[in-house]
Amino acid sequence: MPAQLILSISDIETSAKDLLLHASTSNPELVPDITIIGKGNNRSLSIVPSMNHSGVAEITMTVSDGYLESFSHFSVTWIDNRNPTAEISYSITETTTQQVIATLIPDEDIIVINNNGLTSKTFTQNGDFTFHFIDKAGNSGNVTASVDWIILAGDVNGDDKIDIKDVI
Repeated sequence: MPAQLILSISDIETSAKDLLLHASTSNPELVPDITIIGKGNNRSLSIVPSMNHSGVAEITMTVSDGYLESFSHFSVTWIDNRNPTAEISYSITETTTQQVIATLIPDEDIIVINNNGLTSKTFTQNGDFTFHFIDKAGNSGNVTASVDWIILAGDVNGDDKIDIKDVI
């Protein structure tokens, strides 16, 4: 979400509409876009941070009348507060008697905080498993892998167990 900053600029000898305002960032990876809006004394900066980034950027503003320049700067700290998301990819998606591996496909760098930190889970029978994970900023997310297409060898009636009902 962009941050808006209202500015007031003036010069004793030059009309405000003729003053040039420029803004730059010390951290273009964090703040790739700064837009100056308006003419005259009152202007604004629209500062747009990168998605999924946290950090500090120093914003430097320069006002020039064509002969002299005046500088001002301030620091902006962004903390990513968007929860990470992920999808699940399955090694097999059809009815099978083989194991199925569910692999986590996150939308950003994450650390899995369960499953011994692994991003995949091997299913030898039908069931569910929920991956819990965090991103670099500490935001948490989770996604559940569900498998219901493993058939046990010898399970004739498909009730996920081998019992007397499977005898032909």
